[in-house]
Amino acid sequence: VMEAIDDFAEDHGEPVLIAIDTLHRNFVGDENSAQDMGTFIQNMDQLRTRYRCAVITVHHTGHSSQHRARGSSAILAAADTECRFARTLPHLSRYPKR
Repeated sequence: VMEAIDDFAEDHGEPVLIAIDTLHRNFVGDENSAQDMGTFIQNMDQLRTRYRCAVITVHHTGHSSQHRARGSSAILAAADTECRFARTLPHLSRYPKR
């Protein structure tokens, strides 16, 4: 990923935002494991530190609870901000978490 970002930066300048869409598509391991999620969070921190930019991760709610992200709670503990978006036809609603 860093190699691709470096190549992009050569032509377009340093990124100001890196979007990971979705966590599931870019995650190796068990998303219910705090240890595996911790590794993912460390990797996101490396991107944030190396490029001095914001990193956003798109993640989905659980099937049984539409009010929290699925998987380990470590992702919420590491987040600076969490927003939940819900489709309420014909509009999109935003529910700020913190």
